Amino acid sequence: MKHQQNVIGNIVIVLGLIPMLALAQANGNKVEEMAKTASQGVGDVSQSGSGKTGAPIIVLEEVHNSRVGQIEHAITLVQLYQQFGLRHIGLEGYLKNKPRIDTGWFFKTAKGLSIASRNGVAVRMLREGEISGVEVMALLFSDVTICPIELEKNYPQQLSKEASIAPVIYLLKIAQQSLREEHVPTLQRIQTELKGLESQKEKEALLHFGGSGDRDSWRSLRNR
Repeated sequence: MKHQQNVIGNIVIVLGLIPMLALAQANGNKVEEMAKTASQGVGDVSQSGSGKTGAPIIVLEEVHNSRVGQIEHAITLVQLYQQFGLRHIGLEGYLKNKPRIDTGWFFKTAKGLSIASRNGVAVRMLREGEISGVEVMALLFSDVTICPIELEKNYPQQLSKEASIAPVIYLLKIAQQSLREEHVPTLQRIQTELKGLESQKEKEALLHFGGSGDRDSWRSLRNR
């Protein structure tokens, strides 16, 4: 039992966009058992394997914009924390050269509340989609460490002209469906000008209606 506690106490969780994967490094098939137990009712272990040395590693699939998925993650992470000694979580998209996740604002705001009430607030924020499953772990357990695992240089820094204006064109097409007919020519003009712009400064100027023509904001234009 003592040996099991020593090994399990070094579990590392990595959240990424791949299916749940249990990698047993030093503890045989026990890591797969851990993953199955912790995710029972909310997830499945799709693959497992054994290594030679190091701590057990469990990788969880993550869909960033799924509220249900974040709750399922939180349930799994809490089970791993309480039953198997999880203390370190590696988070996809958390960059090593960027500021660390700050939870001070939460504890400052919740000062004076009981632990139960404070945890209730954190869980409610998770349920409402305000925070992720990893973030709620940081708010519930002070001894959990959220680890950055990526570098900014690994992400593309420059977009092509077409890619950079794609979101704007997409929003313009949505706007065309909700505005009145007399506003369509203005949007068509903006769309045409956006396609022909060469510099980012010109794009930003047009998006703020700083060029020639109508200078109304999106909201006032829509609410006329």
